Amino acid sequence: METKNRACIICLNYKYFPDSNNVANVVGASSFTLNIIDCLQKYQTLGGIILYKRDETIQTPTIEARPSANCPVLILHFNFGMEHAAVQTAILSAVQTIKSKQQLTLDPIVYYQTDTLLKYHPTQIPSFITHHGPFARDFIEHYSLTGAVKAYGSKAKVEHLMTSQAEGLVSLKAQQNAYVLQHSRLQKDCLIEYGLAASRIFKMVPPIIVPSVETPKVRAEIADFAEADPATLFLISTVARLDYFKNLDLLVEAAVALRQQQLPVKVIIAGDALENEVNRHELLKRIPAEFQADFLICERLPKDELYSLFALMKQRAIFVCTSRYETLAITPLEAALLGVYTIVPNLPQVEVASYMGIEEKFTYSLADLTALLLDCYQTKLYQRDYQLVHVQQQLDKRLFERSFMDAVAQVD
Repeated sequence: METKNRACIICLNYKYFPDSNNVANVVGASSFTLNIIDCLQKYQTLGGIILYKRDETIQTPTIEARPSANCPVLILHFNFGMEHAAVQTAILSAVQTIKSKQQLTLDPIVYYQTDTLLKYHPTQIPSFITHHGPFARDFIEHYSLTGAVKAYGSKAKVEHLMTSQAEGLVSLKAQQNAYVLQHSRLQKDCLIEYGLAASRIFKMVPPIIVPSVETPKVRAEIADFAEADPATLFLISTVARLDYFKNLDLLVEAAVALRQQQLPVKVIIAGDALENEVNRHELLKRIPAEFQADFLICERLPKDELYSLFALMKQRAIFVCTSRYETLAITPLEAALLGVYTIVPNLPQVEVASYMGIEEKFTYSLADLTALLLDCYQTKLYQRDYQLVHVQQQLDKRLFERSFMDAVAQVD
């Protein structure tokens, strides 16, 4: 493998590495990582991929080669009960195997999707991390411990995250050749507040890349629901998880308020896995019986159907982001890039707001969200293209690629 730039190895959770690019992303960071892989392939600097997979039945780490036509792919089997040195040695062995197979002159940079394995990273090998968050400590400071318990699911999970994220930051600060790829101001501010030197943070344009959709293809349930009078305004929100962070209750309440004012509104919400119906049922309970036919709430969508939905709803719908905390928020930006007018909370802890104009933000309350949606309906703001152009200028694919490759070039 010949390259002018230092090669990179991608290290991420086995369960987040899809068999195809069409699967519904379990977490937004997966989409981020897949676009980085595409960039590395374009510039011929993808050294290989390490997929880590927890296995509580083994005593020592093992490395398994996975067949791949594009680059070496290794699966690291391990668990957190193993000796620290054993896991670190296994990661170093995987890196050296890829380096040897690819005939790399320089040690490759290892890119970590999260800080899960950062404490095991061999100190002599340079590394990148995007550190997507959300940071439990920062969330508690903005809201409360009670809110954090709701967001993460339990007090035990909050305590675990506080501990593991603190350990991750200690590991990050201790490794002088570990660098953060900054995709948001919120992320950078938190890391500097927690003691990381600004010189070890490289600003990167986030990779929000969407395909052109010539012929939208959605399931019959959505296609039938989308058949409506031209005066109908659709409200959309699609998420990986229907949780306290996303706060889709707020959208449901705003939509019900608009229907009570006789506005012709229909709502599409998608989130959670097909088999996980609990949160979808909870949202349905919030809808009065007379308006239930105006709501379609389904499981999270595969990528092609998600993009088809956005293409189908261009200039017919508003994507409503109701998150109370987001270190970025990829899907609302994807919607905007595919021409769906997008509105977001005017909150400093919701990073996507930095990409939007003031008229596309609402004070975080039911009254203000309802008022903004009513104004958008009356002025037909969602039928104009100026937001699309504004977001495209900030998230051009070439800007992402240039910023990422510049970061690679800065590593000694």
